[in-house]
Amino acid sequence: MNNLLSPEITKNINKLFEDMAQDMDYFYGRWQDEKECEDWTEYEKCLKNNLSQVAIKNNINISIVKVTKRPFGISFNIDNNYVVFYANAKHIGWKYKGLI
Repeated sequence: MNNLLSPEITKNINKLFEDMAQDMDYFYGRWQDEKECEDWTEYEKCLKNNLSQVAIKNNINISIVKVTKRPFGISFNIDNNYVVFYANAKHIGWKYKGLI
């Protein structure tokens, strides 16, 4: 959490993250195991689709910016704030990256 975010935006990000954490963990682990033989674009599609569906389900307006394999994550805008959900070998989390 970041003190620069309003409580409402923080609540929405936390809700999105709560619903995406398992997917982030799964896709990160799978990518680490299969990156030599699987196509990254399929991971991009899945992560974008999953986050979009979670946002729709929770009635939260977001705009996906990009999906990256290194660092593994998905970036999006929510109420003019740039946020990244990420996964690595030790942690799954989210970072506030500033206003857009």
